[in-house]
Amino acid sequence: MIEVSWRFFDLFDEIDEQTDEFIEETLEEMRHIIKRFGPAYENRIYGDERVCSIHRPATHITETDESVVITVDLPFVKPEDIRIRLRAHTLFIEATTQKLVQGKCIIFRITVPVAQPIEKEKSSAKFQRGVLRIELKKEKRAEIKVE
Repeated sequence: MIEVSWRFFDLFDEIDEQTDEFIEETLEEMRHIIKRFGPAYENRIYGDERVCSIHRPATHITETDESVVITVDLPFVKPEDIRIRLRAHTLFIEATTQKLVQGKCIIFRITVPVAQPIEKEKSSAKFQRGVLRIELKKEKRAEIKVE
């Protein structure tokens, strides 16, 4: 009969315990970093132990003489979870799902270059049935007649 020392198994228990402590410390550090540098994602990324994946949504852009129309597919998104910013010559769109897809939330993120100046006050955004439609009104420029 082979005699097994219980100390050998105690070693595995100790390794398992140290691994659990390491994982918990690492998660706590990650939560601290998220709170410090990314408060917008605090609850969506590590605050409730799930991870979000980032995707580029399907987008369609059309342009007329008066405006630029951007249509973005954002399934599983609520209007309050959409952020739109226009800075310089770039439109930033970001939306986060509340519904988990394969155990993860989804962050839709896209940047759209805008070549012409835009009148922010006259521009609009509407969200219906998972589709965001943004209409950016172009700034009208007075032409100078040459005599």
